[in-house]
Amino acid sequence: MIPAWLQTHLTATGAWNTDGIGRALRARQCTCGARVLSGLDADRAALPAAVEPSPVDPAGELLALMQNRRTFRIRYFGRWEIDRRSSFDIAAQPAGKVDVLIEHECGRPFPCNGPPIRPHRVRIELQEETCPY
Repeated sequence: MIPAWLQTHLTATGAWNTDGIGRALRARQCTCGARVLSGLDADRAALPAAVEPSPVDPAGELLALMQNRRTFRIRYFGRWEIDRRSSFDIAAQPAGKVDVLIEHECGRPFPCNGPPIRPHRVRIELQEETCPY
């Protein structure tokens, strides 16, 4: 357990995370009552982000960008994470090829057009074959 004086010092210097948001995505309820996913948007120099839990297609991403909302790619590396998408990311991997989530804004619901993100389950089918040797 960290001493209280050290936690106060780290909080004052900005080295302690007081809001509980980390790199791994977590489901939360926004102050407006909407369910969102929240996490840091990069490994370094990250900003906290709250995103809608449903992915969008290319038209949905275009609509979000026209509304000045940031878009994020969701990925799984032992935990669910989001990465902010730049114009280069959007051109290289359109929203149909990767799951894209959009930034949540209180009071401005977005017509998401995909099912909520759920962890993918890998199904392995074993084939019954005899050994050829």
